[in-house]
Amino acid sequence: MKTYKALLVFLILLVNCSTKDNVDITSDWTLINSPILSGKSLTDVEFLNDNFGLISAERGILVKTIDGGLTWTNLNVGTNHSFLKTFILNENEFFTSRNKIYKTINKGESFNTLGGFSDNGGSISGIYFFDSNNGVINKGSNLYKTYDGGLTWNLVYNQAEFANKILFASSNVGFFYGGKTDDNDSVGELYKTVDAGNNWEKLNVSTSQITSMYFLNEHIGYASNYDNQVLKTKDGGINWEIIENQNQPFYDLIFLDNEIGYGISSNAIFITKDGGLSWTIDYETVSMAFTSITRTPNNKIVVVTNNGNIFIKEHNS
Repeated sequence: MKTYKALLVFLILLVNCSTKDNVDITSDWTLINSPILSGKSLTDVEFLNDNFGLISAERGILVKTIDGGLTWTNLNVGTNHSFLKTFILNENEFFTSRNKIYKTINKGESFNTLGGFSDNGGSISGIYFFDSNNGVINKGSNLYKTYDGGLTWNLVYNQAEFANKILFASSNVGFFYGGKTDDNDSVGELYKTVDAGNNWEKLNVSTSQITSMYFLNEHIGYASNYDNQVLKTKDGGINWEIIENQNQPFYDLIFLDNEIGYGISSNAIFITKDGGLSWTIDYETVSMAFTSITRTPNNKIVVVTNNGNIFIKEHNS
């Protein structure tokens, strides 16, 4: 009788799971097929911890998870613009953006549009908040900072030409990077702040367009460029050395420590186990394109694609 009851419970749970998000184990990666994301182009994924995460997508879609990515809930931001970026300050307060920036302070139950930005002047493709009041964004190639939670924004830097991504290595040190590629003529740009985004300076780097970047701390960082090179700095971005040549650039990049890192190209997830000196394919596909990768503090890796798929890997070694 106990065996029968146990089997019955298992079957009920199996049926219940099948009516929610579809889970498939592929190699070391768990593939999540969420019905509300199926077929959608996912643009960014961010996790606060092992359980709480956000994904932004096309057509005004923003979803959150509270169970580590197994199930996802749609949030009504109040616009049908395709979002580009998300940022999580805590489980109550988080952001998403396109040409404007949107903020919730009640777990996503409602959102407010911040700052009075227009639909012109470029997209907001980078967001970083230090606390509830102080934050930095870029709109196009211009950098703005707020001191009042996003109600007003001060233009703090407007000398960049083509940079469009923000990365902070600490509460003080941050980078603004990118570049431009025309007819195979490619140039990279890199700017740095050491005072939490109040002031920025251009770093003289000789590289093609920087496609992705990740810093382990204020000094050690990695980057990928249009010329398919992986670069490393040990002095906070002042000097860079080429440590590997790939056959395609990484469009997003993370490192877990000085040895283990992951990068995504359009059709593959790569892993390095020697600090970026060599890379091997960890997962490959021809049916989708990878668009964003992130990690949790406990080294859960999450990758999203342009057709609504979510890949999760528990990196335990």
